Amino acid sequence: MLTDVARCTLALLAVRFARKPPTPEKTYGYYRVEILAALANAVIVLGISALILYQAYRRFLEPPDVLGIWTLTPGKYAMSGHVTVDNFSAGNRIIREIHELLHERFAIEHTTIQIESQELVQIEGPASHAEQD
Repeated sequence: MLTDVARCTLALLAVRFARKPPTPEKTYGYYRVEILAALANAVIVLGISALILYQAYRRFLEPPDVLGIWTLTPGKYAMSGHVTVDNFSAGNRIIREIHELLHERFAIEHTTIQIESQELVQIEGPASHAEQD
């Protein structure tokens, strides 16, 4: 938005200069300022477009991790995620400890944690391949 404001300001200034009357030195007036402002705007747009394309290219090569954390309101954060545990019997304790840790370190007030068992992950993997054959 800052660049949009800058480009609009540049265009308005160019229109203002272009309205100046001709002088003995500038017999055609300041019409050329509008053309130069349009050129500057085009260069700015092309530069920003190139930067966006470069960032998109880098993001495709090295996609960032995506942490399920969002802002509910300023200063109030929520998170959702998955936790793999050895057994489900300690699940409630683990969820409580994770919630406390996230609240203390990162001020995340609302968490939704899904517990998954390591045994279940290992069982589902080979079984699903066997069912497909």
